[in-house]
Amino acid sequence: MVDMKSSENDLPETSLQDPVLLFEAISHARRIKIIQLLAKSPARFSEIKKSLSISSSGNLTHHLTKLNSLIIQDSEGKYKLTEQGHEALFSVEVVKRSRKKTLMESYTWFSASIFYAVFLTIAFYSKDYYFWFPILGIGLSLIYFCVLSLIIRKKVKRGE
Repeated sequence: MVDMKSSENDLPETSLQDPVLLFEAISHARRIKIIQLLAKSPARFSEIKKSLSISSSGNLTHHLTKLNSLIIQDSEGKYKLTEQGHEALFSVEVVKRSRKKTLMESYTWFSASIFYAVFLTIAFYSKDYYFWFPILGIGLSLIYFCVLSLIIRKKVKRGE
């Protein structure tokens, strides 16, 4: 008797159960653009080619072949994302946001450090230098850091 239940273990070898296949499928910027395009709406081969300004049909065929577990072709000949394709796109977006957040946090720390260095330089060359200037500089730098962090967090959440 044949068990008709389908499970993840029954997926074909080309499925994305293996992370290596997933990363290979989304390892090219053009393939990421293809899945982003197909997430908006299904598209025919020629529409994908035109939308992404791909001159070579062979080049597009190569990329679509690499995406074989993420996309399917419907009865009208339009390519659309599979459930795994949507998950892969979600993964790409998470990595993109995480990378952007890390860069923004690094920028914030660097910027606050520069602010402190400039404050100390100005304080040092001013006529009256007091022992509490470095402490004041740290306080102002922390305020600067917090305000800048809040602004950046809002922008990252909005996707800017």
